[in-house]
Amino acid sequence: MGEAFISASVEVTLSKAISILEDQIKLAWDFKDDLNQFRSSLTLTRAFLQDAESRRRQLDEPVKVWLEQLSDIACEADDVLDELAYEHLRMKVDTRKRTQVSNFFSPSKNPLAVTLKMARKVKTISQSIKDVNSRATELGLQQRVQVSAPVSGGVGVGSHSLVDSSRVVGREADVRRLVDLLIGSTTHQTLSIASILGMGGLGKTTLAKSELKEKNFLLVLDDVWDEDIKTWEDLKGSLQGINESKQSWILVTSRSENVALVKETPLDHRHHLKAVIDGDCWSIIKERALGSCPLSPELEAIGKDIAHRCGGVPLVATDVEKELYGCITSCKMHDLVHELAQSVSPIRQQQNVFDGVKLWHSLFLNSSFNMVRDFKGLRVLKFGGADIKSLPDSIGKLKHLRYFDISGTRIWSLPKSIAQLYLLETLRLLMCDMLKQLPEGMKDLVNLRHLYISDGRHLPTELGCLTSLQTLPLFDVATERGRGTEDLGFLVDLGGKLVISGLENVRDKEEARGARLLEKKKLHKLTYKWNRGRKGYSKQEEVLEGLEPNSNLKSLSIEDYKGEYYPSWLSQKIGGDPSAAFQPMSLVELHLLCCKNVKNLPSLGQYPNLKFLEIKHLDNVRRIGNEFYMNGCDENKPLVLFPALEFFTLGYMAEAKEWLEVDPTIHAFPSLKVLKIIQCDNLYSVPRMSRFSCLEKLEITLCSRLGWIGDEAFSSGLKRITIGGCRSLGSIPSLDGLSSLLEIKLYGCRGLTSLPSGLSTCTSLGRLVIEDCSNLRSIPGDIEQLNSVEELRIVYCRRLKRFPEESLALGCLTRLKKLELGPFSKEVEEFPGLASIHHLHSSLKELELIGWETLQCSLPHQLQHLTALEHLEIRYFDGLNALPEWLGNLSSLRGLKFIYCENLEHLPSKQALQRLSNLRLFDVHGRRRLHL
Repeated sequence: MGEAFISASVEVTLSKAISILEDQIKLAWDFKDDLNQFRSSLTLTRAFLQDAESRRRQLDEPVKVWLEQLSDIACEADDVLDELAYEHLRMKVDTRKRTQVSNFFSPSKNPLAVTLKMARKVKTISQSIKDVNSRATELGLQQRVQVSAPVSGGVGVGSHSLVDSSRVVGREADVRRLVDLLIGSTTHQTLSIASILGMGGLGKTTLAKSELKEKNFLLVLDDVWDEDIKTWEDLKGSLQGINESKQSWILVTSRSENVALVKETPLDHRHHLKAVIDGDCWSIIKERALGSCPLSPELEAIGKDIAHRCGGVPLVATDVEKELYGCITSCKMHDLVHELAQSVSPIRQQQNVFDGVKLWHSLFLNSSFNMVRDFKGLRVLKFGGADIKSLPDSIGKLKHLRYFDISGTRIWSLPKSIAQLYLLETLRLLMCDMLKQLPEGMKDLVNLRHLYISDGRHLPTELGCLTSLQTLPLFDVATERGRGTEDLGFLVDLGGKLVISGLENVRDKEEARGARLLEKKKLHKLTYKWNRGRKGYSKQEEVLEGLEPNSNLKSLSIEDYKGEYYPSWLSQKIGGDPSAAFQPMSLVELHLLCCKNVKNLPSLGQYPNLKFLEIKHLDNVRRIGNEFYMNGCDENKPLVLFPALEFFTLGYMAEAKEWLEVDPTIHAFPSLKVLKIIQCDNLYSVPRMSRFSCLEKLEITLCSRLGWIGDEAFSSGLKRITIGGCRSLGSIPSLDGLSSLLEIKLYGCRGLTSLPSGLSTCTSLGRLVIEDCSNLRSIPGDIEQLNSVEELRIVYCRRLKRFPEESLALGCLTRLKKLELGPFSKEVEEFPGLASIHHLHSSLKELELIGWETLQCSLPHQLQHLTALEHLEIRYFDGLNALPEWLGNLSSLRGLKFIYCENLEHLPSKQALQRLSNLRLFDVHGRRRLHL
């Protein structure tokens, strides 16, 4: 199997080398003929390699030796081509610096000297490749170049998405479903499929009209990302009238839900691909990596672990790209696969003694590094978490380095020579707390694509020179040159997520527009932050208006904004102002935090894909009304407000008094699963809970004036209820029919006089907490029917005096594992509900009893039967003088506490205590004296 890995690695290297040579030939080198000959030799070598691959199992020893020689030469070719790329970038940087004159007298930088040197290297390695090819001919290898079969038919030529159906894994049911959607499960027809390839845009259908006229056709638009409504309208207009008497279909595939929305695809005509099983992912990985080669049990175990971590996404199993040197890096692939690649990396390290160092391309270290001269071919160098404080200046000699990670180290400065790593693509400086700032000259890293930082100090000056940047987690706007919004504007390929802080340093709208966020289509997550306590420019409304993002944005956070109103683009709606650039179609997540001067919420109800909405610390908002729901509407379409919203948090709104309901005739919040209303002290009115038809989790806490949440039933799918600190709340809607309810937590509801009705129908209830409900007088009798409850807490309800009948009380809760009771009304002289607690002898694990003033002095004798009890805590039993001998019966006890039982003087006998063989914690706290 070793030969299989060698040939696969060489195949990757040769393919990549040929590709790189194409780029180098286009450059202004003075030895283009030599480069062309080099490319021809590599192509021939690859053809010989494919012949060797086709008869791998019959390889004799000479061919195996040839493979090993080819592998070595391929690595050398890799280095030469890398050096070509390096020198090209170095000269590009020098040109920008205008240093050609001074470099003329430097043999290492003189353009002519460099060209001659590289020409010699290319000739040398080219000759080596020719020798290998001659040897291949002597060994009887043939030139086998596998060329994909051409695609015939259709209009135009170009890239396509045709797939060999025999290689499709785990999608058989999906194929059948798509066929059913297209022609019906009982109808069998023959379709004329028009293959339209390389059209370069959905709107260019003119060439197809003559082909489709008067025909049934299936038009497949594969992997569509265009979410522009106008483009789709143009396409529909072009297709209308082609064949009015025929029935045809358009099939659109996409990874974006917004595409289906724009295309106005009915819900029953959409098909969502589900995750494939781990076994299918493993089949894809195995076939792609090894084909039919045998596999050792160890590698198979690793492969199956990788398949499991793919999360059922086939793309993750196939998007793996390797560098020329065969090393997987995060800048070229899914982060998950990079993590897995590191976990199975074949790096050999024994007490900092390395072998074969000159051929190494990847190195992961946890100690210092002083051997640059022996590792000049490194592409990947990772010190993540190493206990090192400095790096040698010779680090700049690692010309081939692409990936450099010092995250989590104690390095306090970087050598200036790091600016000479012109091929560096990824630099990771996360959690480098000791690192003060980056050296000058970082702007010369013109090939840098991914800069991972977690501190604004680690931003290079003149960041705008790094025009290849695609990843930049944060940008702190400053007043000094090279750190303004215009520098951010030069980074046209920036994608992923970005936090822009220091926005108080932006003067006005025009300066904000200098960031060119509207043009950054690859940015998916944006955070705008104004730093608290810092003085700055006052035109914050203008600045935020100028920070209008691209419509592809998925997540937006606005924090510590001091303006009085939100920008117009934030309240934009689908089909609204046609001149507006930002459309909220793609936005999934929105956070409005600490915007203390804003008086009105933006109109968000018509955001079609908004799933997560968090609004906190908007201190001046007094009313949540119609402006929150809509900004005009289309009378021709049925209106649904917040159609996709699943998680909504409204918190710390100091002045908010009412949250109004929308008109009952309008459908609202059809997808809301989680609603949290936290510490809105003046809020007295909220919509009825029955309006939230899909609600699964409700949390209302510290809303002291809230007196009403409706009297209609909750959503039948409700699973968790938490209501706390709502002192004015007098009642809670019925729980009748909530068979899915798992948890109820009521605390600090001092206006509550009774528990909600329908408790007995909550057949899945596992946790019931009632705490500090000081006006609660009784517990309903149907509590005994909660057979699924595992945790029950009824504590600090000081007016509670009525429990269900003793014979039908707690003993019926046969799954109960944790129980906390007391203190109760002064009118109650002993613990209620314990008469039948002996029925819990095999289930109850934790018990806490809290006493009160009139409680009788003895420990409840019913406890002696709880032989499965592991933790027992007794609090405030002032009348308790001695512990009973039967305490030794609780043989499973691991923890025993007596807290503030101040009159406790006598423990059980030593014999009784010795029977508690599992006891690990015995705490008696707050007593005056104690005798054994």
